[in-house]
Amino acid sequence: MTEDGSQADPDPVLGRIRRMVADYPAGARARVESLALAVARLRATGGTDVASLSDAMSHAHKLAGSAGSLGFPALGQMAAVLEVLLRARLEAFGSADLCVVGRDRPGAAGRPDKTAAGETADPSGTDVRDEGDTTGDSAPGTPVVDQARLLVERLRAQAAGLSTDVSTLMVALSAEAESGALRARARGRHALLVGAEDSHAWPDLTTRLRAYGWSAREVRDGTDLEALAAMPDGPDPATILVDLDARPQASAVLARLADDAGPWAEVPWFLVAGSPSAKVRGEAAKRGAAGVLAAPVSAESVLDRHAAVRAARREDMPRALILDPDPALAIMARHILDEAGLLTEVATDPDALWAAADGPSGASGVDVVVLAERPGAGGPPETPDLARALRQDPVFDGTRLVLVLPTAPPDGLTGAWAPWVDVLLVGPLDPIPFVTTVLAQARRAQDLRSRRPLEGAGPLLTVPALADLLADLMVRARRLGMPLTVAWMATDADQGEAAARDEAVIRLLREALRPSDHVGRGPGRGLSVVLPFTPLDEARALAEPLAARLETLVPGARLATGWATLEDADRAAEGAASVEALLARACAAADAPGA
Repeated sequence: MTEDGSQADPDPVLGRIRRMVADYPAGARARVESLALAVARLRATGGTDVASLSDAMSHAHKLAGSAGSLGFPALGQMAAVLEVLLRARLEAFGSADLCVVGRDRPGAAGRPDKTAAGETADPSGTDVRDEGDTTGDSAPGTPVVDQARLLVERLRAQAAGLSTDVSTLMVALSAEAESGALRARARGRHALLVGAEDSHAWPDLTTRLRAYGWSAREVRDGTDLEALAAMPDGPDPATILVDLDARPQASAVLARLADDAGPWAEVPWFLVAGSPSAKVRGEAAKRGAAGVLAAPVSAESVLDRHAAVRAARREDMPRALILDPDPALAIMARHILDEAGLLTEVATDPDALWAAADGPSGASGVDVVVLAERPGAGGPPETPDLARALRQDPVFDGTRLVLVLPTAPPDGLTGAWAPWVDVLLVGPLDPIPFVTTVLAQARRAQDLRSRRPLEGAGPLLTVPALADLLADLMVRARRLGMPLTVAWMATDADQGEAAARDEAVIRLLREALRPSDHVGRGPGRGLSVVLPFTPLDEARALAEPLAARLETLVPGARLATGWATLEDADRAAEGAASVEALLARACAAADAPGA
């Protein structure tokens, strides 16, 4: 027993962690108030006081680190946005060395006082009113200070709602978590087969799925399926098959487990029936099945249907460009979008938009351009003209435009902006609505952009499409200084067997490659695999199992593979010649010893 009569924690280390989490909300709220005071002092000086800026950044840094460590990620992420903004402004002043990260600066009143949970109160001892007061309202503001004040308000709201119950660290320390509930489970290629033992619906399915890099588990009925779904460390399937003839009741169970609120939401599942009628197919669609397969099913038919569903749901990493005359706000916006999974670049001037987007294929691949107008900040004087130029340039065909203005125009988007801009936002930017808006526009751009030409249903790119894609990726790799690896693969078969073996290799590649990788026809009789931003050793490891798997699927088949990477000569070259040279090197390397 402890001094206050409570039960002592059997593990002293875990007990100390629990006490730290319990004490943290009060300390975090104190930290946010200290941060608010530092931002208020910054505002009172028109955003030019380096000491206040340094203090505010130090508070934001400590809040971001402590919140994340103790299981309050939303608070930590918002604080990190503010830290990025303030650090960028401080570095613009050339005074980043004034703030030593992780240490408190002494203020006018000496060393700062400590508060609950080790948090630090405002170090200055100065009575500065925050944004809720009218004192100092005549002081000039800046967009960065206005943005910081909005983020402080969001932090206040989040800190007010902190409690031990919402800490992800406390959840991780619970008995259920210790039993494995929070064990990392990456969704691999795993199939569940619901049916009778030795079901005739899928003969030899398990063996051939393994050859394609999958694993499979047989499940007796719907009851066992529910038990698996309820297990904290249970399987995380990529697809599920139900033998409708042998286990008709299991489809209703699976429909519940795979709906939007179920543990297997977004998992595509299929019914397998001997002679599926139109009524059966309709009922399956109503229950949410991805389709009905005719028994007996092969591994190839299952993988083809699963790949079709996956391709329909696939979303490539969205790409965004930002043009903001204020570098600190541009860096903050990039941080927000990067954290949301967008590939984001900052353009330093309008010309840089075209430099960053232009590619040999004539299309930018940019989903969203964020334009910010900052009067008096040295930005483009005619932003409407710039938006019009972007909209009319074929390079940005299909790109969505998001405009950020300091104040709302009286006519909204019905005036000069209407024909050229898709969304109007008014600063300062609230991170969550901002990233939601940009992501929505990026997805719309991806939906509207026509697919690259494929052979049949894919995933094989045609020869011209492969050349265009590789040219674009080479330009991007040159600009970003990133690796790019290409493989050329071919089977040792005569003309009569080549088609069947190529089909097996294409399926193997489709199952092994990542969403960012691409496979296309040529040169010659082989297949080219493009692995963007991937060093050679990583690419080799990805392809290493393919030869053995092909031997399992097609006994006696041999897979020759050659590799080529983007070299200095390629980085200096331009256009199709370097594309052809890169592919030719990969093709030639397939005949080299040890390739």
